[in-house]
Amino acid sequence: MTSLSIWNCKKLKRMQESMQELLPSLKELKLSGCPEIESFPDRGFPFNLQLLWIIDCEKLVNGRKEWRLQRLPYLRELRIHHNGSDEEIVGESVFPSSLSELTIKDCPNLRSLAESALPSSLSTLTIEDCPNLQSLAESGLPSSLSQLTISDCPNLQSLQ
Repeated sequence: MTSLSIWNCKKLKRMQESMQELLPSLKELKLSGCPEIESFPDRGFPFNLQLLWIIDCEKLVNGRKEWRLQRLPYLRELRIHHNGSDEEIVGESVFPSSLSELTIKDCPNLRSLAESALPSSLSTLTIEDCPNLQSLAESGLPSSLSQLTISDCPNLQSLQ
């Protein structure tokens, strides 16, 4: 299996701990509308994961201590659509250097993206519905960026 989508499983509480062993060929994982999922597997996701979507998974987003995304050396696309709660989920994340597409949506506490948070490989950055976002990166955006979309971020003051 190379693709797994889990949609609207309201009572699902956790992912399988041995995902690396059970799904070694998994390249795409989409989680949406699973409010009870509390954490990623401790042993991590399959090594070859290239696409990860996390959409409206409130406990997963709010409860994370460390996302360990940097342990996914082939991750190319990451989408984080939060549910609008008050937890900040992106500001301190460390994204893998392989990431080329990042979408962040509905994160009301996001105020800025630290320079170290944006990998030099990033080509597409989309930020939507982040009402408290004030700045993107203090030292500018990655030179690899070819597409930037910013929508509904009324407090954005600086792209730097």
